[in-house]
Amino acid sequence: MELTVLPHHDELVERCKRGEAAGYKELYQRYAKAMFNTCLRIVNNTAEAEDVLQESFTEAFKNLQGFEYRTSFGGWLKQICINRSINQLKKRRVSWIDIDGTDSYERTDEAVVCRSGQIER
Repeated sequence: MELTVLPHHDELVERCKRGEAAGYKELYQRYAKAMFNTCLRIVNNTAEAEDVLQESFTEAFKNLQGFEYRTSFGGWLKQICINRSINQLKKRRVSWIDIDGTDSYERTDEAVVCRSGQIER
């Protein structure tokens, strides 16, 4: 005997697909706290986590018509949040330059005054 799992159609998601504004609000309220916590754990910054959360919901709502219940809405939204959080971390990266290993600067023979007041070259 083989078990078949049928996709669960969430009535709230269906209301949003029909364009009901109240449905969007309810969907946001249902998932916002958990998704914020996911974002915060990744980016480790409250303000950035809030931004990522808003961008994630915007992306999810914009692409809601394409949501096909291959997974739960919460799982789909969480994946969006994770991907957006990782992208935020990538934006944050700083490019480091090894100044000891490069000849990008030239030493000059400028005089340097030491703490003792003597001039060194």
